[in-house]
Amino acid sequence: MERGLKTGAQAMLALMTTGTVLTDVDWASALGVTGTAVVISVLTSLADPVSADVAQVRGGGADVLPVVED
Repeated sequence: MERGLKTGAQAMLALMTTGTVLTDVDWASALGVTGTAVVISVLTSLADPVSADVAQVRGGGADVLPVVED
């Protein structure tokens, strides 16, 4: 879910370009694009959770692979 929220925030920021006044934003379109990005991100995470859930250790730069239980 966190990944979906981050993707949604990135999509919203991408739609709000520098110099755009908040009252000039087409909010219906912006929210539609943001919602679509969130849904796609969440569905991608659900479809392939192993590759979507790779954590990194802070400071050392080493990748930590998820534990897969059969």
